[in-house]
Amino acid sequence: INIDQITIQKKKERLEGDWRIERYSLTLFEHDDYNISSLDRQILSEIKSSISKNSKVTISGFADRTGQSQYNKNLAQRRCEEVKKVLDIKNADINAIGSDRLLFNNE
Repeated sequence: INIDQITIQKKKERLEGDWRIERYSLTLFEHDDYNISSLDRQILSEIKSSISKNSKVTISGFADRTGQSQYNKNLAQRRCEEVKKVLDIKNADINAIGSDRLLFNNE
């Protein structure tokens, strides 16, 4: 029986042709806030060190169901912009999802 061990590193990284795709998550924010904590700044600093100058970066932002959909989308946009600022990546794509698709059930 062949057994492949799937490490945390393998879960966040995959190869597609000549591309190495890395996925990072989750920068957490306080309720109704877009300021990045000092701990998350440290984590983003580590992520930044693995981004090369020819990397394509997409930052997706979410919010919980509290509040109106458009407000949550704007909050998610501000969160994405703050992450982009900390990563210092001028050409990062922003994907502000808001509460249109929830990562977690916040019932």
